[in-house]
Amino acid sequence: MGLGFGGMFAFFTASPFVYIEHFGVSPQDYAWLFGLNVGGIMLVTLANARLVDRVGPSRMLLWGAGIAALAGMALIVLGGSGTGGLGAIVVCLLFYVSVTGLLGANAIASLLALYPRQAGAAAGLAAAVQFGLGTALSALVGVLHDGSPLPMCLVVGFAGIGCLLALLPGRLAQRPGVAVSPAD
Repeated sequence: MGLGFGGMFAFFTASPFVYIEHFGVSPQDYAWLFGLNVGGIMLVTLANARLVDRVGPSRMLLWGAGIAALAGMALIVLGGSGTGGLGAIVVCLLFYVSVTGLLGANAIASLLALYPRQAGAAAGLAAAVQFGLGTALSALVGVLHDGSPLPMCLVVGFAGIGCLLALLPGRLAQRPGVAVSPAD
């Protein structure tokens, strides 16, 4: 949840420069492109609400983290190679940002199921980590700024990959016969 949110904050920080300054998008068109992401979050959150009872929050987290990781890998390739242009970056970011609502809802639901007696503390700590990573990744994309889309693509991309990697130890621990130590 924290990495997904952090990558979204890096997008918030860098996208005005990348879209308007680098690609020459007008401020009005930037608003539409930004709003597209909000619509994506709304659609994916509605889909999550319809599917979560059937497939469970754990599987929804895996789907969301998988989509974030795939979009992240594509962003790293696009940013690193300088190919694809604005359209490809917008599509990848749409997929990435759209799953953040799904990740947040299912991560909190899973967390509260693990710590029902400490629900307030668990939710508070999760929110603090979420905003802390958002702040850190926003700062990182600013520090890496080089006049190209590369810093945004790298920070969002690695946040998406990290999102999936952070989920895997817990998923392995849920499988029968697979032991994961508490240190994992």
